[in-house]
Amino acid sequence: MNHLSPSLSPPPRLPQAPDRYARRVAGGYRPPRTEAFDDGVWALIEACWAQDPLDRPTAAEVVAILEALLEKCAAGGGAPAAKASCSIM
Repeated sequence: MNHLSPSLSPPPRLPQAPDRYARRVAGGYRPPRTEAFDDGVWALIEACWAQDPLDRPTAAEVVAILEALLEKCAAGGGAPAAKASCSIM
C-alpha cells in the first residue's frame, strides 16, 4: 500500500502504548509527516486531525476527497506508474 505516493515506505508504527499515544494526540500532539504520504493525502490527514471536531471534514467529504485523489493519481497526477500504483486500502 502506498497511500497515493511514489514512496513505498509504510507509515510509522506507534512509538508507545496505544492508550498513551491516544492521550498525547488528544492533547494536541500530531506525528510528523513521513514520505509515505503525498501532499493531498497529508492535507486530508491534517484536516481530520483538527482539534475542534466541527473543523474536521465529514465522512462524505473524506470520501469525495479520497475519490478525487485516486482519480488524480490514476490520471498520472500522483504516483508514477513505474514506481507505485494508485490504491486506497
